[in-house]
Amino acid sequence: MYKAQQHPQSNSYFQLLKTMMVFLFILGTIHTLQAQQPFVGKLTYRVEAVDTNVRSIIPADTFQVYTNDTLVRMESRTSLGQQVSIRHLVLNKSYILLYFKGEKLAIQTHDDSSSMAIDTSLHLKYIGWKRKSFGPYKAHRALVKRPDLGEAKMIYYIPGIRPDLLNVYEGIKGLPVIYYLQHQEGIFKYELIDIDTTLPEKDRFGIPSDFEKITLNEFMNRFQPSSN
Repeated sequence: MYKAQQHPQSNSYFQLLKTMMVFLFILGTIHTLQAQQPFVGKLTYRVEAVDTNVRSIIPADTFQVYTNDTLVRMESRTSLGQQVSIRHLVLNKSYILLYFKGEKLAIQTHDDSSSMAIDTSLHLKYIGWKRKSFGPYKAHRALVKRPDLGEAKMIYYIPGIRPDLLNVYEGIKGLPVIYYLQHQEGIFKYELIDIDTTLPEKDRFGIPSDFEKITLNEFMNRFQPSSN
């Protein structure tokens, strides 16, 4: 039987797949949208581990979301470097941009990619008092319960801004501005720290011409380590 530890060179492949699962879940969650006000600009979130032991190893970082209300670009740093995703909100078409083994790849993902992720069934309980300000917006509170997050977590969201800019909690009634996600290293807290309503440059939403477009299956077939 093939054992990963017998092939140290395969570690980066499996680490990459674990990192990609978070992006695939985010990209794959589909919402039934109610009337939402458009948002154009850049959102910056602070990302920090909940566990203090993990926090001592992995420092706090930032996560950026750019949108023109039709396209969304998300940028984050991982142990394998910067990871970028580009998604069309209307066509539900998504790409993950990667530098991997010397190649520049644009991996197309599908709406059903979330089936590859962990159990993310959730329960939301909305709490109608105690607002929190984020720039010109007032965020509401909710309790979220989900198997991968352990005990219930208090989150904040802005009603009226479309939640599919992030796609982290299916069915939520607005854009999450304080929320939690499970990563391979543990649970991380995301908190909105900056709102910029300047229209992002068009080039941010394009796939560079020197990137090869491939499907997720093609990527896995090409780079999966040999068991021999």
